[in-house]
Amino acid sequence: MEEMRTLNQAAWEWFSNKPLEQWSKAFFCEKSKCDMLLNNVCESFNANILDARDKSIITMLEWIREYLMKRLQKNMDIASGKWKGQLCPRI
Repeated sequence: MEEMRTLNQAAWEWFSNKPLEQWSKAFFCEKSKCDMLLNNVCESFNANILDARDKSIITMLEWIREYLMKRLQKNMDIASGKWKGQLCPRI
């Protein structure tokens, strides 16, 4: 922190006014806030769009749009059968 203070006083003051849990990795909660990791989502998405990647840009974007619409609708249908409230149980 002292090194930051010498480099940028304004940044040091901004960080000093924030709780450590909001910006210091040493104080982050170890429990995941979500049951899905970002990296897994990216890998899954990239694996699913392999067929679309060799198409022209407009065709590829249209394929991805349709894929996402179908996936979101499928997930909404599954969730609507399980939960009747506005929030799912993990939130």
